[in-house]
Amino acid sequence: VHRDVKPSNIVLRDGAPSQPVLIDFGLSKLSFDRSLTGAGVVLGTTAYLAPEVLAGSEHDHRSDLYALGMVARFALTGVGLWPDADPSTIIRRQLSQEIPLPDLPAPLEAALRKLLTPDPARRYQRGEDLAADLRRLQPVAAPTKGA
Repeated sequence: VHRDVKPSNIVLRDGAPSQPVLIDFGLSKLSFDRSLTGAGVVLGTTAYLAPEVLAGSEHDHRSDLYALGMVARFALTGVGLWPDADPSTIIRRQLSQEIPLPDLPAPLEAALRKLLTPDPARRYQRGEDLAADLRRLQPVAAPTKGA
């Protein structure tokens, strides 16, 4: 579990958007390791944390998937969620409000909503499931003549 997925912890290998790399594993831990932090301790960047993390509840890899959804939202809009709000306001809003999204094609919006659902059991359960849905969204390029 990375525990701090955010835009500044994702770089593009050789500047290629198709080759993102997650960096800075300073807060990461094995999902079964309960020794690194105490109960109720919140670590990470507030604006990208899943509701269960903000509430001090148990969290796992699905919390990272939520954070990835927040990163995608940032990439689509170019601005963070509630950029002028202080951390306590962000926490209160994240726990009580639906995350606003830009206008998106319905299948992409559905995938992003699934990433950003407050209930971890209703989120993507594995990154592979998200990847499979995203692959189905990509337009298929027509073969070039002479190829």
